[in-house]
Amino acid sequence: MPRGFSLEARRIMEAGLNLFKKLNISSWRAFIHWCLPSAPVHFVTVTYRMPSGRNGANQAWQRRPLSLFELQTKLINSKLIKFSFQFIQKIVSRLRRPAMWPTKSFDSDLLRQDNRSALEFLDFSSVDQKFKQGEGNMKKQPTVAVVIPYFNGSKFIARSLASALNQSMPANEIIVVNDGSRATEREFLHQLKREHSFKIIDKPNGGQGSARNAGVAASTANYICFLDQDDFFLPEHIEILLQAIPANDRQFGFAYADLKIADGNGDILFTNFVESHSRQNPKTSLIDLLQNDMFVLPSASIICRNAFDAVSGFDEQFTGYEDDDLFLRLFRKGYTNHFVNKAVTVWCIHAESTSYSIKMCRSRFRYFKKLATTFNDDADRNLFIFRDCLMPRFGSAFIRDAVKAVLGNTEHRLEVCEILRTFSAMVSRNSSVGRRRKAKLKLLALLLTHSPRWLLRTLKDARRVALFRRLTTW
Repeated sequence: MPRGFSLEARRIMEAGLNLFKKLNISSWRAFIHWCLPSAPVHFVTVTYRMPSGRNGANQAWQRRPLSLFELQTKLINSKLIKFSFQFIQKIVSRLRRPAMWPTKSFDSDLLRQDNRSALEFLDFSSVDQKFKQGEGNMKKQPTVAVVIPYFNGSKFIARSLASALNQSMPANEIIVVNDGSRATEREFLHQLKREHSFKIIDKPNGGQGSARNAGVAASTANYICFLDQDDFFLPEHIEILLQAIPANDRQFGFAYADLKIADGNGDILFTNFVESHSRQNPKTSLIDLLQNDMFVLPSASIICRNAFDAVSGFDEQFTGYEDDDLFLRLFRKGYTNHFVNKAVTVWCIHAESTSYSIKMCRSRFRYFKKLATTFNDDADRNLFIFRDCLMPRFGSAFIRDAVKAVLGNTEHRLEVCEILRTFSAMVSRNSSVGRRRKAKLKLLALLLTHSPRWLLRTLKDARRVALFRRLTTW
């Protein structure tokens, strides 16, 4: 039972639990958070009879998540359940207005004040006995917020939102952050709001990290799950990740799980992406985190709110690699991490993904420079971070981006080539890197910048010409 409530208020909610059980409503935690204005619930899971067949003669049992509004007004035909919810609403009004909480024992006189027939549904004797035995204080349940950044994503947002709403363990808050979308895209999102229960935050465009930070700031939950607008949760996402949180780990930082890879339509391509691409799970070595991409996706993780706030959330200068940056800082601060070898999310990769945009190239270079500035070489310990970790990790990507931009004659080819030249200059200034590698990189940057595209294409297509292959193999 949440702290801060008087014994009388807890007795009311406990009695409400008894009523909910008689109505086959399974989520006691959902009812508790419905009572709390700071943590509204979006739906509960309920079993009910739905008339079917001719003249509604047949009644089949169905089980599905329903909003409280649907439960009260649309889908439940039983007068008993409708009446009972009217009574529960009166109880909730008292919980939200402490002045109306009863000052004496919650007895039959107070019940008659609402409706005499409610006596047969509420049984306070078992509740009082429970409190007398010292068992009334139920363990405080974790609360979860799902934060979804949204930017001109009307093509995908309905799918991602549905996956967050239809969880086996409901989220306490679902927050969609509109990060400066076009007017038509914003209107589409608000139309969804009229059909489903979630919260919208509108803000000027600031990037995905900025949108995520705004969503967390607007939430009140203990734990945060992020979901990109074009990805979607599997049905047990929240439940599996909550179970991965150790019971007595005061330094818990985050838990992450495997994920499936799909195309833009959601058709699966790979089923165990993290396990097959990441050599170390959970994360235990700083060198590994600097040398390789982490493959910890926000959409497949759950993060402790206190830990997130302690490292100041996402670095908003990044529009790619902001996830690696966050989890690296959590690791460096001493927060623990835990891995679940089971897919909980579907990561959809398509032509419109940030991974293929110029924003990713820029952000990758910013992240490289941040790491190069933060972590210095230590010759006494034979630890050369720049040469042995950062160059192999990022060099191939910078070269690949430049080759692709030049051969494709893209509008950003000059900017991408400038990134490669700057990278080459940083390598040249590092004393631990050998002369041959420096010369190779400088020659490649010169070749990509000043050679005509027909020559580069000829070199690339001519398999017998080893020079180009050697230069572009890092």
